Amino acid sequence: MDVLDLVVDAGSGNAYLGFVLYELFFRAQEKGELVSIEARPEPSARSEERARRLGFGRMRFVTAPLASAAWPERFHLLTALHACPGVSAPPDWRK
Repeated sequence: MDVLDLVVDAGSGNAYLGFVLYELFFRAQEKGELVSIEARPEPSARSEERARRLGFGRMRFVTAPLASAAWPERFHLLTALHACPGVSAPPDWRK
């Protein structure tokens, strides 16, 4: 399989999809980057810390609304996953 050079995960939330994609396409490779764009700072910060702990050094996190985020000029794959509350959010997310 050819290496994807750049994947963008739009509205990444907790970046669950991004972590799976990184594991599948980038972890064992020497190149490629995954950019997660999320408007909310809390999930973005948690995901960035998780990536650091896992050694996923080619995951980058952009905290900005999609409409005003600094998008890469060119990318190979764009993903956007909509997950229902309770599936992607902690059980106490409404508190």
